[in-house]
Amino acid sequence: MEFQNWYKAKYGFEVQAKYHSNLRNFLEWFSKKTGNPIFRDLRDVFEHPKKNSKKLNPILIREPDIHNLIKAIWKKDPSPKLEHISGILFASYTGQRPASTIAKITVDELRKAISRDPPVLWIPEG
Repeated sequence: MEFQNWYKAKYGFEVQAKYHSNLRNFLEWFSKKTGNPIFRDLRDVFEHPKKNSKKLNPILIREPDIHNLIKAIWKKDPSPKLEHISGILFASYTGQRPASTIAKITVDELRKAISRDPPVLWIPEG
């Protein structure tokens, strides 16, 4: 256990994942080679490394900023006010990125998400 703690502190996720995978494969091979099932059981002792979650940036836009933006759109933009406002509210309260996620979501996907119980939106990948 001491080695595992030292290893986790010293090396990053990618190295840990490679080590974990290689060690599990070696124990599986050694179990087959020796015919001793204890090596196969040892594979489950080692914890799979956990990737550190991404550090979130501090909040750059505050609620008053969102209110001011919506007021400005309401005053100036003559036609698709509700589309712009709903997009702003969706982006600001879900934290989705405009170019990478919001641009890929279709109206049908939003309608399906609203119809589910509980409402869940599946974000398309790639």
